[in-house]
This record gives sequence, C-alpha cells and structure tokens, in this order.
Amino acid sequence: MANLRFGIKLSQDATIEEYKAVWRIADEAGFDHVWNMDHFASLGGDETKDIFEAWTALAGAAALTSRVRIGCSVTGNTYRHPAERLCQIER
Repeated sequence: MANLRFGIKLSQDATIEEYKAVWRIADEAGFDHVWNMDHFASLGGDETKDIFEAWTALAGAAALTSRVRIGCSVTGNTYRHPAERLCQIER
C-alpha cells in the first residue's frame, strides 16, 4: 500500500520573508514537500502583488530546508527553453 504524503504551497500575496518562514516550518513540521508556482505576473489583475521567479525561489527553499522535497507546481516550457535562456545570459 502506498504511503500518504503531505505538501504545502504558498502562492502569492506573500513576502519573501513569509515564504522563508513557510519553508522552514514545513521542513521542521514534517511535511513531505513544498511547492511554488511559475508565473511572471501576479494573478487576479492586481499587478502590484509580489511574484517571485520560480527556479530562484526553489533554490532559496533548498538552501533553507534539509529534508523536505521541493518542486514547482507547473514549469512553463514555452518561456523557459534552454537555448533561449542561454542566449539571454550571453547577451
């Protein structure tokens, strides 16, 4: 029989300090995984809401946790094509 696992995802309307706190709490509380979202613009029409780049946020979660698994709920490949990213970096 498969084990039941629990994760947590904090989407938006949160500061980076709040994200860091949630990652640490999830890690210490025994959650199995934490997730983020991959959007470059906030949802709901309010463009003033904080939104963080997904892969960078995952790196931050990895740096602040020791046992919880991390993941991005969706990673859009249309704007993350490796060749395009490499061209942007080299410019």
